[in-house]
Amino acid sequence: MQVRSNHPVPPQATASHLIAVRGLNLSGLSVLDREIVGDSIPMKEVKSFIGKVAACQSTILITGESGTGKEVVARAIHNMSVRANRPFVAVNCGAIPESLIESELFGSTKGGFTGATTKKGLFAVASGGTIFLDELGEMPPTMQVKLLRVLQERKVRPVGATETQEVTIDVRVIAATNKDLEREVGEGRFRQDLYFRLNVIAVHIPPLRDRRADVPMLTQHLLQKVHERAGLCAPARVEREAQKLLNAHYWLGNVRELENLLERLSVIVGGGASITADDVRRTLKPLTKSVAGKDAIEYTSVLHDDESFDEHIDRQQVELYNRVLESVGSNHSEAARKLKINRTTLHERIKLAKQRLAAC
Repeated sequence: MQVRSNHPVPPQATASHLIAVRGLNLSGLSVLDREIVGDSIPMKEVKSFIGKVAACQSTILITGESGTGKEVVARAIHNMSVRANRPFVAVNCGAIPESLIESELFGSTKGGFTGATTKKGLFAVASGGTIFLDELGEMPPTMQVKLLRVLQERKVRPVGATETQEVTIDVRVIAATNKDLEREVGEGRFRQDLYFRLNVIAVHIPPLRDRRADVPMLTQHLLQKVHERAGLCAPARVEREAQKLLNAHYWLGNVRELENLLERLSVIVGGGASITADDVRRTLKPLTKSVAGKDAIEYTSVLHDDESFDEHIDRQQVELYNRVLESVGSNHSEAARKLKINRTTLHERIKLAKQRLAAC
């Protein structure tokens, strides 16, 4: 089980520890900019929207691919709200066994089940603050019904308790998933009424490949983070040509993949040393993704003659889409499923990419 809780200090006191990015002056940045690294157009839009909804008490559903930083966004929303001085409790719903998830979330009374003791649930632990339900799409159907009731009634009943022993809760719920919940609802794996209850305010985090302008800033931030975590004498440095390779990579694993790569490279070259283009090439494996059973599609970062960086990215997206679509017999819904993206979002992205390529 993965559960994380903290009692954040007020936003005005967080400047010294939220992010330390070498070469960047943080003093003039807003709290939101300190917590969420990135100033690309997509991330500016996300941060602008977060700034508008953080102060309200409505339930928020954060969507995005694995590794895009959904918990970072959830913490930023909490830290900008009136609940900032209260607990932020993060729960990985996919990591809790089905037999235990009810007691973990709602608590239990002594004798409620074999070996049960009286214990506060995580909703009660988060009282007055925020509970972040990560990987919500992994929640079993039986638990979905009980979560729906909690969201409607704002009361939890510990396992083994009677109706008179229900506990009223004051907690904001932020949920996150990397699944297409609309499709999950359509295929009967997720309750429609729960989806509507959660999807009051929707925040979508774009994948890193759609905000490549953030890669250099993220690189510097993550090198500092890796240096502190790994105990290196100083952060490694990325040479210009190496940074170009990082900028051009597809980043299927998003920010998490970038962080893992930088940690590997930092340890290999040593603290304070330079990461060269050759270091990056040796460490980056050719990006492959199984999209049609045993078949795999491989992508390279080689630009065509006279092709700009943006044209290259558009072409790669269109080529990938066409090959996946062909592999599933022109079934657009199945292609979207294999690419782990909402069908409408995929359609719009490919449409825009084709328009840009046609205009070149």
